[in-house]
Amino acid sequence: MFKAGNLAAYVKEWQALTSDPEIMETLTGQRIEFSEIPVQSKTLMNVKFTEAQTKLVDHEIGKLLNKGVIVPCTREEGDFVSPIFTRPKKDGTLRMILNLKSLNKFITYYHFKMETVWSAIRSMTPGCYMASIDLKDAYYSVPIHADYHKYLKFQWQGQIYKFVCFPSGLAICPRKFTKLLKPAFAYLRKHGHTSVVFIDDSWLKSAQYNDCIENIVATLSLLDKLGFTVHPEKSILIPTQQIVFLGFVLDSLKMCVSLTPERAQKLIEACQKLLQNACPTIREVAQVLGIMTSSFPGVMFGPLHYRSLDMDKTNALKQSKGNFEGKMSISQESITDVKWWITSLPEAYNPINHGEVEVTISTDASLTGWGACIDTTTTGGNWTPDERANDINYLEMLAVFLALQSFSSAVAGKHVKLLVDNTTAVFSINNMGTCHSKANNTLVAKIWEWCIINNTWLTVAHIPGKQNTAADRESRASRRETEWSLNKDIFNAVVSTLGFSPNIDLFASRLNYQVKPYVAYTPDPEAYAIDAFHLSWRMYKFYAFPPFCIIHQVLQKVKKDQATGLIIVPYWPTQAWWPNLMNMLIQYPVILPRRQNTLILQADPQAIHPLFNKLELLCCHLSGVTSSTEAFQKGLQKLSCSRGGREHKNNIALTYNDGKCSVAQGGLIQFVQL
Repeated sequence: MFKAGNLAAYVKEWQALTSDPEIMETLTGQRIEFSEIPVQSKTLMNVKFTEAQTKLVDHEIGKLLNKGVIVPCTREEGDFVSPIFTRPKKDGTLRMILNLKSLNKFITYYHFKMETVWSAIRSMTPGCYMASIDLKDAYYSVPIHADYHKYLKFQWQGQIYKFVCFPSGLAICPRKFTKLLKPAFAYLRKHGHTSVVFIDDSWLKSAQYNDCIENIVATLSLLDKLGFTVHPEKSILIPTQQIVFLGFVLDSLKMCVSLTPERAQKLIEACQKLLQNACPTIREVAQVLGIMTSSFPGVMFGPLHYRSLDMDKTNALKQSKGNFEGKMSISQESITDVKWWITSLPEAYNPINHGEVEVTISTDASLTGWGACIDTTTTGGNWTPDERANDINYLEMLAVFLALQSFSSAVAGKHVKLLVDNTTAVFSINNMGTCHSKANNTLVAKIWEWCIINNTWLTVAHIPGKQNTAADRESRASRRETEWSLNKDIFNAVVSTLGFSPNIDLFASRLNYQVKPYVAYTPDPEAYAIDAFHLSWRMYKFYAFPPFCIIHQVLQKVKKDQATGLIIVPYWPTQAWWPNLMNMLIQYPVILPRRQNTLILQADPQAIHPLFNKLELLCCHLSGVTSSTEAFQKGLQKLSCSRGGREHKNNIALTYNDGKCSVAQGGLIQFVQL
């Protein structure tokens, strides 16, 4: 029969495992570590119980008396009487708990680490076998020193009682009990048995069925030898590949973790209740948040969908000056997140691992721009003024987002490792968000939403800045030469004048494109494709503002693909490509206005092109289709002489007479001023 504080009778057995004086004190009678002597100004009364609850408490007190957990007593000098309350157990009965909140204020807090369900998850291997052992009345096995019984009193039906062993709710108990079990499970681990312990619940794991049996037998034998009582109904003593541990279903065949149906339903109901309440208290919101965060091991994208609500709660708590009973409203973003939990929980799970890393990308951000590197391929770009106004942590995460989009074909469906030299970005992305900045949290959510759509999993690691050379170089590179674009108003005007609407921009970036889709020079976050020369242009009505040094190649490509579109070129009739350009026209060229803002640099809108007062630009509607160019040329005024006719003046002079005309196949091409 169980007897409270019975571990004191097994000190010899424990001494074979440890000589730790702290553990010896716990076994023989734990003293409560007060920071100061507790003083109770007034006795707190119990909450009112219903008649049914009163009967259940009477029954519970009877059980505790029979086990010796509590004993009747009287008031004495310096004692501390706390109220009691009840909490339902899984089996439907009630657990009576001493409300020691007031007493705990006098106890010194020491930080300590407990194992969690994550400890078990990280120990799992495919197809492994598992078991669990639940200790019965675990806390009640540990005696409290007689001098400290007086601080653990409560009153019921006019009678004073005191606990003589660990009660639930005493601040020191989790730490002391965790430390107590360490030498026992250290002994088992030294003998090759894998286990995870959380207070009175232990999880056992072995690769093979028979090995798991040995683990179970060895653990049961040692716990019994040390004075513990195992709860057989709550323990799983037959090896299995799917087990419930701490409210989670661990499955070694599917290698995933999920919430138990009961736990999932509890969270769904809590979310539904919260949405039905227009003005919940801050405490009610905090309780729902607590249930959400505790479910993360079994809900893969849970961390993406709680921070908006958490920030609402934090702001409300500031306004109420720390009063958790204050009322608060819930933002639309938070409502959307709460609804996500309701719809997602029935099918929610979390993979135990995401496989080996398949792609590695390094990224960096400067106040100038962003850079990224994958293998030997690099890319980057400048910030817009609005982007540049954000803090560096935001820019580092934006660099990650742009890099992923730029290399989308390489990362889709892959496990990607990101190397980032900003620790805040590493932490925020790995944790799927941050509560320190709404803007940063929104950006992280966008990153992960993109990953969900593209079936990409991210693992982010820190890389020292001095090792991140390629991405850093790209983030600081000047791209002024290739980022100039035509003023949008001028573009719209010339398109209207020519009556031609392009459906692709062949030489652009996310900052300077005129139409979408667009093709970029290097990997770009929003580009349809990279390197226009690798595409067939035939099916498109293109727009091209290429670097001047490749105009000849562009014209060759138009001819080869028999494409039709608009091209922006300088009025440079002395260039070798000029005759080809004139011969491919299908409308009169349009001379663009020469203004300071004809060309725009999106990264620096106030910038003026260094050649603005010397550079005259044309927009030419041209085609590589011979029949189209011939049709245009037939309508041109002819400059050549007919046979036997009188010789005309030199028509070369006409070409360059006023800069507003040229020739093609003997026809006069008039230029149109926009």
